[in-house]
Amino acid sequence: MKNRIKLIGVLKISILLLMISTMLSNTTVTIYAESNTPSTFTLPEIDAPLSEGIWIHNDNELELASSSGTGGSSDPYMIEDLVIDTDDLVAIRIEDTTKHFEIRNCTVKARWGIYLDNVTGGTAEIRNNTAHNCESDGIYLYRSNGTWIQDNILFNNWRGMEVRESYVVFINNNYVQSEDAGIFIYRSPYASLTDNEMHGDGININFNSLDDAVTIVESGSTVNDEPVLFLKNTDSFTTSIEYGQIILINCSSIDVTGQTLTNIDIGMTMYFCIDIEITDCIFGNGDTGIEVIFVDTLVVTDCDFINLSDGIYIVDGYDHLIFLNNFEDNTDGIYADGAGGLTIERNNFYNNSYGGVELEYCYWCNIYWNNFTDNGYDSGYQALDDENSPSFPNLWYENNSNTGNWWSDHISGNYSIYGSSGLFDLYPLSTPYYLIPEFSMDFWIIITSFILFAFIIPVFRKRK
Repeated sequence: MKNRIKLIGVLKISILLLMISTMLSNTTVTIYAESNTPSTFTLPEIDAPLSEGIWIHNDNELELASSSGTGGSSDPYMIEDLVIDTDDLVAIRIEDTTKHFEIRNCTVKARWGIYLDNVTGGTAEIRNNTAHNCESDGIYLYRSNGTWIQDNILFNNWRGMEVRESYVVFINNNYVQSEDAGIFIYRSPYASLTDNEMHGDGININFNSLDDAVTIVESGSTVNDEPVLFLKNTDSFTTSIEYGQIILINCSSIDVTGQTLTNIDIGMTMYFCIDIEITDCIFGNGDTGIEVIFVDTLVVTDCDFINLSDGIYIVDGYDHLIFLNNFEDNTDGIYADGAGGLTIERNNFYNNSYGGVELEYCYWCNIYWNNFTDNGYDSGYQALDDENSPSFPNLWYENNSNTGNWWSDHISGNYSIYGSSGLFDLYPLSTPYYLIPEFSMDFWIIITSFILFAFIIPVFRKRK
């Protein structure tokens, strides 16, 4: 009888350990890379593709290179049906023209595929072309306002397309699969992006001012088969579905929860925002997890940042809390330039090649109760603090409790923070700070049920 009771007890304990190990295994983050080679596109077969690019410098050369058309708005010059595979810098380059033209049905491979520079506003269309395996951009647009870029296939390029200093550009219904940004918009107000399909990349926007940033329009585009969330001038929003990329411009009171933003250049971007909260998200396999530009009051909790150049990239802004996150196998876990009032607390920084945390020109920042483990194998330091003013000091410990951080390479005494600021963690921890994992409600229901089964029920049996 006693042996039977012992057997039941061992069985109960085994079931409990199995349930706990199952729940713990569910907290493991696995990120899979997405292939950059499309399987549905077939390049045209041609016996002798052109091995030299076409460079058009003016209207006369544009007329000579065209297959038809008169250069008018209703009868544009046509550059069409070309197959160019060249080691030249550019396959098709057109610059300093005033006539209307259309590039269509061409297949190009070069360092830059199709390149427009300083063409007169509203005169250019780039339609139904394929640019592939370009070392730089599939399509590059510079100082060429009012251009239409539509129905193109851009794959295995460094960037799908790049639009620089060009106003009112229409980017519609393109397929983009690239190594870096899918669609890169640089100081180009009033760009309109509609129904673009991107894989392994996304939209990257760069502006100097809020006035320019809020002119961008986006609708119907997807990244990795999930919709792009593009919000501007929005007050109060909470995510309720999965997105492929999130872009916020001049927004406030935004809650982002439960997103998996992986295999993309920049998972989430925010410009000129206030009061943003990001919880329980996964960022990985890209350039930047979260890009934070001129943002105040950001909270990031319970997120994973894995295999990125920068887990979180911050420029300026004030009053951020980064709490209970995991930064693993990145170049930098957190990089901040010019940020103030930044609190970095109770995070794990593991195996980040340059550093867990890098601060430059930051002020009044507090970094404590974090674990820094085996970071900096390329840089020689686990954390960096450069150009901090003594008038607005950063603290690498919690002043009230005299509690610092755990450093895997700490031997004894104060821990020196690398950089020109000359700061120290005065109270380094002797053991890693233990971060209690969060479990789902199902886990606690199972544990509660087991306790009832194992302990309370036998008590009632004894009373009987």
